[in-house]
Amino acid sequence: MIYKASRFWGGWKSFTKFFIPDRIEILKDRVVAKKRRWFGLTGSDEEILFLKIASVRIERGVFTGAVLIETTGGAVKDIEVRAFNKRTAYKMVKSIKEKTVDKGTSV
Repeated sequence: MIYKASRFWGGWKSFTKFFIPDRIEILKDRVVAKKRRWFGLTGSDEEILFLKIASVRIERGVFTGAVLIETTGGAVKDIEVRAFNKRTAYKMVKSIKEKTVDKGTSV
């Protein structure tokens, strides 16, 4: 599943986010967060296996929410993606929690 951040709310601080919003992809065994900067010329792709996820939480704002994925052991940095619609953020967290429970870990 692919979840995209809001173009409108993400674009307030960065013009690039309006055209290329951040997104989180939930694959069979991992979560991939893709963040773009400078009109897509630079950016970062962060991957984390479900076995390495310690917790998933939402920071709620007035209109949007941020998804924070915390890792176990501190070897991999935590993933934070902002400007998601609250409903989308809740669906994403629910999906990640279901996958982590299926893999034998608890969130």
